[in-house]
Amino acid sequence: MSMTTPDPADLPLDPALDARLTELRNRFRGVLPQRMDSIVTRLATLGVGVWDGAIREDLKTEVHSLAGSAGLFGYEQIGVAASALERLIMRVAKQPAASQADMDDIQSLVSRLKDAVDAA
Repeated sequence: MSMTTPDPADLPLDPALDARLTELRNRFRGVLPQRMDSIVTRLATLGVGVWDGAIREDLKTEVHSLAGSAGLFGYEQIGVAASALERLIMRVAKQPAASQADMDDIQSLVSRLKDAVDAA
């Protein structure tokens, strides 16, 4: 007789833990508009041309954090969009300056991210 290990996803959650996770997920969802505003503001400050190092790093950190947090809280589309934006920002950050085409590509991904946030 062999015993199989149950899938953790099939195990019941402790009601207190479940309530806490729901609270954290709701809190995350509640700050999404402010996080989007922060990303948009930083991108507007950077714009076309040479990017300020401190603002660029803050932007990369914010987008990276959003990508990871979104996945953790079950917002897959936000995570996917933020990850794509993060990769593009990192590519552009390695260049001497951001072009208008770079900023157009970034804006397209920001729109995709905003749509995912609005759908949350």
